[in-house]
Amino acid sequence: MTTKIDAPLPFEIRQVAFEFDDKPGVFKRRPVVVISPKQFGDSVLVLSVKVTSHAPRPGVPGGIFLKDWAKAGLPKPSVARCSKLAQIPLARMQESFLYGRLSNSDARRVCKALKELGVLATF
Repeated sequence: MTTKIDAPLPFEIRQVAFEFDDKPGVFKRRPVVVISPKQFGDSVLVLSVKVTSHAPRPGVPGGIFLKDWAKAGLPKPSVARCSKLAQIPLARMQESFLYGRLSNSDARRVCKALKELGVLATF
């Protein structure tokens, strides 16, 4: 079950509406792992990692199977695609729904993958 909340915290898993690149105005709600908010002038963007139920892709780095997916509130086995980042406006995150939070071990593995990809050093 999801719960509506106001502010994103690191390692929360939220459901957010994403617009299709090839279909303007068409959205799909999907889970993301919140990594960090960042201030840009008057706006705040939230760096997040896309979550999917598809297996990690061979040859694509950063696919982390979430071992504690059920405890995190996800409905099925899931993978955090650390190479698939999204910067989401805070206003859209405030309209999101909370699934839950990554376990400490899953959070450490996601952080390790982001460091290996060079993301945490730059954001």
